[in-house]
Amino acid sequence: MLLDKDRRGLLRAALGEATGGFAARSFPDAERVAVIDLQDRLSKNFDVSLTLDDMELFKLTLGFALKELGPEEFQTITGYDFDFGTSTLAELEQVDWKTANE
Repeated sequence: MLLDKDRRGLLRAALGEATGGFAARSFPDAERVAVIDLQDRLSKNFDVSLTLDDMELFKLTLGFALKELGPEEFQTITGYDFDFGTSTLAELEQVDWKTANE
């Protein structure tokens, strides 16, 4: 699955918040290794195709960043508008990723 440039940037910001943000300690340890792996793959190839697991991580980290930062800090920290983040998360939650990749 490929994302547009803005959503890829939002993904990178959300991943960064989950691993290095001020609330990163409260991000679930079980997913931390997968997040770091996805960050590494994106740093080597920004246009890498995302798997179902990657999209689940995007939803998890974006939800985490939105919750932890709130509307007051989200744009300041990530560079993306809070409303863009919430609408992107809503879109991600509506997609049936199992059939979207077929």
